[in-house]
Amino acid sequence: MATKTIGIILNGATGRICSTQHVANALAPIRAEGGLPSGDDRIVPRLMLAGRNAEKLAGVAKSYGAEWTTDLDKVLADPAFTIFFDAAATSQRKGVLEKAIAAGKHVYSEKPVALSVDKGLALLRAMNARGLKHGAVEDKLGLPGLQKLSRLAASDFFGRVVGFRIEFGWWVFDGTEVPCQRPSWNYRSKDGGGLILDGRLFHGASDVAGEIGHTTIDSTGRRCKCGNYGCLEAYASGPAIAERAREALEGGEPSILPKLVNNDLSKITAQLVYDAAKKDDDVARQVVRETANFLGAGVANLLNIFNPDVVVLAGGVTQAGDALFRPLRAEVKRRAFKPAVEACRIVPGALPLSAGVVGAIATFKMQTLGEL
Repeated sequence: MATKTIGIILNGATGRICSTQHVANALAPIRAEGGLPSGDDRIVPRLMLAGRNAEKLAGVAKSYGAEWTTDLDKVLADPAFTIFFDAAATSQRKGVLEKAIAAGKHVYSEKPVALSVDKGLALLRAMNARGLKHGAVEDKLGLPGLQKLSRLAASDFFGRVVGFRIEFGWWVFDGTEVPCQRPSWNYRSKDGGGLILDGRLFHGASDVAGEIGHTTIDSTGRRCKCGNYGCLEAYASGPAIAERAREALEGGEPSILPKLVNNDLSKITAQLVYDAAKKDDDVARQVVRETANFLGAGVANLLNIFNPDVVVLAGGVTQAGDALFRPLRAEVKRRAFKPAVEACRIVPGALPLSAGVVGAIATFKMQTLGEL
């Protein structure tokens, strides 16, 4: 399987929408997972962050292993970057997109692409004339779920509405009326956590209980994709493990990891780190040990607060096996109260590929039937 790199310019990269939704929650994880399959190949994004504030750009770029520039014209002239994404100021978007079109870049843009229909159509005609691919972030009001909700409300299906509650999710086409699509990288079950108290899922006052990955283990630490600093997930998630390995290699530490990715460090994934650790690679083993310490600190906090019977760790991070769990348990033992440690088992999940689906079904049954 061949790996193909696609250069993507992300303009307005220091803004929340671009840095969080598009870089941290989408492109960086896709790259960390080895790219997306396309036929017999894998497509890996190469990220170029563009903007006006050099200091902020450098910070975001360092967090996600990206390149950066304040010279948009220069990077638009670089043939290595074939795709242009704009998330900068709406008032300047038309002019920026015109520059990208003139440079022959395929275009993807935040909404709205222009301040009027006529200006938007002019951009569309210009892209079509040059044979460029193009797209825009879809307004959620146009998604099928909200369109159906609007039709039901208009037909008086609900009667008199006296109150409502919004729980944002992500619409995934199921293939019935239109082809299936992959879910957004922004909403993945593998980044979640949960608390089972007295045999029931604990929701909390506003249904956000159990976000264990977003508990703080270092108040001045790494920036998390949620916008906070020092979250457990910013250190112990798959993309974070890959990033910490890259940082160690950039410091000159000897390792077999560069050889495994043909010296393209952007292709390093957490799974490659685990594989290298099993081959006694010093850098990989150190990253796994540090990951165990970070997770140990987070789990110890849970033990001291909830005194649970069992803590289940699932997802890709557990693929490291005993190399992770042995030091993790030792770190928990060092940090948590002895009675809490003695009463709790720390185990890998038994449903690595279906835990999210099984949990969703169980929650539905509990909420609608009152039993599992």
